[in-house]
Amino acid sequence: MTESPPPLDPGEMYRVLAESTQDAIVTIDEQSTVLSVNPAAEQLFGRSAAELTGHSLTPLMPARYHAGHARGMARYLSSGVRHISWSAVRVEVLHADGREIPVEISFGEFSAQGRRVFSAIFRDISARVASDAALAAIATQLEGQAIELEQQIEEAETISEELEAANQELHVANVALEASRNEAFALSARVTEVLEGLPDAVSVFDREWRWTFLNPAASAVLAAMGRDPDTLIGLVIWEELPELLGTVFESETRRAMDSNTVTFYEEFLPSLGRWFENRIVPSSIGVTTFTRDVTAQRQAAELIQAREAEYRALANSIPTLAWTAGPDGFIDWYNQRWYEYTGTAPSEMEGWGW
Repeated sequence: MTESPPPLDPGEMYRVLAESTQDAIVTIDEQSTVLSVNPAAEQLFGRSAAELTGHSLTPLMPARYHAGHARGMARYLSSGVRHISWSAVRVEVLHADGREIPVEISFGEFSAQGRRVFSAIFRDISARVASDAALAAIATQLEGQAIELEQQIEEAETISEELEAANQELHVANVALEASRNEAFALSARVTEVLEGLPDAVSVFDREWRWTFLNPAASAVLAAMGRDPDTLIGLVIWEELPELLGTVFESETRRAMDSNTVTFYEEFLPSLGRWFENRIVPSSIGVTTFTRDVTAQRQAAELIQAREAEYRALANSIPTLAWTAGPDGFIDWYNQRWYEYTGTAPSEMEGWGW
């Protein structure tokens, strides 16, 4: 019969989670004075805990938010009514170097030593915003190319019968580009949905490698591996998941516990066919693993590169001369057919070469 593990110390558990999570956690009082921050918050704001604690939260916001924050805080303290959502609010915060960083904030409130305390969990969504911007730029570029090709088709229809074959090729290229544009929009929607829904799976093990805690996201991963998460608390991971023996996960978690060192790596899990980003954090009671599914990010980057190469190849294959220019007429690109037809080299045609 397996011996039951000792009960978790809530204080120790909160400390491990707060110090190890990649999300920034900040607590403030009713005057918006910072009471505590975790290491992730120090990294997000580019300031040490000593620089943040005891000072107003306001300088960490862009100036455009100052008045609204003050009004909202005063209104909530007087009425107790939430006028905005307290979950996944998208704003920007200020780094010490002046950069604005896009984040999602979730708020909470509790009482401590007879006073009201507010907590905020900040998630850096810079990668998501950059991905959305890149996808939007690709969509805009594709739309412009499709419009340009449609115009070329209309002009080609007025040319003599000897160009009919060329018109047909242009039509085929236009259809292909339109399909690619639709795929890019669909890809953008899928990638955005995946990025917004990625959770961290958290598992805690004692020094005997027995599970002492699983969050819902970790339970979902284990269920996908064919295990019943409700039966795993108190059991040894290597006995319940022997397929992990000999993997990077085993070597890194053992190294983290033996050396009392935080480890961070990515690994492909064949049983699920997914890439995971793992952060292993040791403590006096064992180790805590933080796992994030990063399959979508890898696939999105590969697909964007493939689409860009495909669009460039399509533009070079159309049977007409094509180029792009800035608002001032400065030409920054010619297709391959231009060089073949004119007999010029890229170095001759740069800028105002035309």
